[in-house]
Amino acid sequence: MKFAAQFMQFMVLIPAAILCFLPMKDQLTSPPKKIIARVGLVLTILIPVSALILTAGNFPANYVMLPDIAILYLFYHRSLNTHWATSASVFLMVAALMSFPPNIALCIDCQIHPQETLLSPCLVATSVQFAISVVFVLFYFLIFKNHFSELINSLNSAYVWGATLPVPLIFILLNIMMQPQKYETMHVNRVYRMYIAYLLLAFFLFNVIYLIFYLVAVILLRNAKTEERVRLFEMQESQYLAQQRYITESAKQRHDFRQQLHSLAQMAKNKEYDALTSHLANCVAEIPESPTCYCRNIPVNALLNYYDHLFSSQGITKKWNIQIPAECLVNDTELCSLIGNILENVSAGCLTLPDAENRLHTLNICLKNGSFLAVRSENRFDGKVDIKKGHYLSTHKGGSGIGLSSIQAIAEKHGGMAYFSHTPDTFTIKLIIKILS
Repeated sequence: MKFAAQFMQFMVLIPAAILCFLPMKDQLTSPPKKIIARVGLVLTILIPVSALILTAGNFPANYVMLPDIAILYLFYHRSLNTHWATSASVFLMVAALMSFPPNIALCIDCQIHPQETLLSPCLVATSVQFAISVVFVLFYFLIFKNHFSELINSLNSAYVWGATLPVPLIFILLNIMMQPQKYETMHVNRVYRMYIAYLLLAFFLFNVIYLIFYLVAVILLRNAKTEERVRLFEMQESQYLAQQRYITESAKQRHDFRQQLHSLAQMAKNKEYDALTSHLANCVAEIPESPTCYCRNIPVNALLNYYDHLFSSQGITKKWNIQIPAECLVNDTELCSLIGNILENVSAGCLTLPDAENRLHTLNICLKNGSFLAVRSENRFDGKVDIKKGHYLSTHKGGSGIGLSSIQAIAEKHGGMAYFSHTPDTFTIKLIIKILS
């Protein structure tokens, strides 16, 4: 009977595993069936072994549960293609959530066996614990699968997820520390009622905190996307206006072309060659320059022309070789965001050099293996970088490296990867992304 009770106590690991993997469905390193098989194998071994250890010993369940959690996290992280801070944040959040059912089971057990201790919970109590854990899975299933999963896919910032780690840790420690060693303590004065009140309040606060975090994160992400779209539209508008001016000026030139021919013909007839040469030079100088055709993708080409003019005004020398097909799997907004963030980073980096002669940017974009777009960007800068935990932070405008994070996120979303590196005078961005099927 004792083994059965302990076995049910560790069965909570199954619904916990389900909740851990639900928001990570797009971050798996292997197909879901393989992940399920591996998780099932690990739990099949871990649960009965842990129950046997606890049955044979005389110590609290947490002495075995906590090492189990550590082992499971290592397996969990290796199954995901995310930063450790993201996986740890989700894992600890679920662990904190699943720390409530044991305390609820304790309230039941201390009523059934008021003379017992925490070391020997009954089968009824541990069964209730497992049942409550299953209810948690049913309640949070859609929330984790849809909303939380979308947040994880969009918010690719290790710093943000790392900042949430203290919250679940606090709730886990509180739930452990609140457990009495002897049930008779619960029957002293109003301790039992206060214990239940604490559980309800803590559970409420836990959900409110994460709800606030979710809402704030969603608002910030939406604002960032809006700002990105606005910036893109501004770039496209600028290029559109430039093209419009070109068309207008070209029409005017065509309108005046006949008069110019008459003037030139008359000068030639009168053998006024010096005046003829000077007039021809003025006519050529007044012809507006047409936009450069860098690639067949119209929005990207407009963006490249925008930065072409911007770099020229900033004294940045360009060496560009660009091959982008007219249509690809990546939508125009994401593709423009990807290239725009690269070029924005280049502009900020080159402007750190006081001497315009040293401002140089080399950009190569080409197709690899018929379906992958390979990008290599190199620009000179002053060599000053801000790196925390292997991630580059923005060194201008008080930023936090959102541009580079966006590049990384878009590349990973479309089955690619991005690398950032630097030397004392050069910053390099290399990435590969799938754009054709």
